[in-house]
Amino acid sequence: MNKHFAAGDRKISKTVRSFFGRAFRRLQSVNRLYSVFVHDLILASVAFFLSIQIVADIREFDWSQLIQNFAVFVCVAVGVFLLTGLYRWMWRFVSRRDTVMVFIASTILAVGFALLSSMMTQKTSIPMIFGLILWFALIACLLLPRFLFSFVKEFIADYRDSPKVVAKTPVLILGIGEKAARFIREHCSGRSAEYQAIGMIAHHADFIGRKVHGISILGISSKIEDVLHALKKDGAQAKKVLILEDGLAESDLNHLVSVLPKFSLALYAFSWQPGKLTKIISSKEG
Repeated sequence: MNKHFAAGDRKISKTVRSFFGRAFRRLQSVNRLYSVFVHDLILASVAFFLSIQIVADIREFDWSQLIQNFAVFVCVAVGVFLLTGLYRWMWRFVSRRDTVMVFIASTILAVGFALLSSMMTQKTSIPMIFGLILWFALIACLLLPRFLFSFVKEFIADYRDSPKVVAKTPVLILGIGEKAARFIREHCSGRSAEYQAIGMIAHHADFIGRKVHGISILGISSKIEDVLHALKKDGAQAKKVLILEDGLAESDLNHLVSVLPKFSLALYAFSWQPGKLTKIISSKEG
């Protein structure tokens, strides 16, 4: 009998703890969203007064009219932020979509305020150029904290997850397109990166001397021997050559497969899903 009561008490206790745990996590989430919402509202207000100061000295405006315009601005800002849901986006992963949302919210807010302000106040001491300046100020005030937060979080996570520097494999990248740029971002950046890009190879001489994410384009594929000799002379010899560009001509591929063994190198293709290298022995594998 006592065992049944004890089992029932444990079950009730577990249910209560689960309920309060979910409630606490939901409250934390609500508080976080509320904090972001208030943060955006405060920075939007900063952008408003900063724009006023840029247009003219704020002391020259009629304070009663200025407060009235600011009240209209705050009301529009609350509606725009609730409508766009800007405060719900995670700052840790700022992307192009977040940037577009900030642009959209800033545009709606600037245009909406200009229209409402002109309808509510027949005479206004705020110049027309104020709307354009406000738009730029809103974008800057809403975007910069997000990018800064994302950068700091990534920087901290990189050092926390990788307390020791990992030995990196020096690689020469064949290609300068999106695949090559993605590989540099994901596999050659940070203390825990597995590879170290020491240079890039293009297909046209016009790109030589330029950089992609700080990695120099050293030469072209048809003259890869000159690049390898120069790297060896500088003491930065590659251990692998990665092909990260589509549409490579079969003649160029055959040339690379035949030349690289002379430098004790091989050509590899990178597979994104498993994150592994595959050695290319002939052009048919490319």
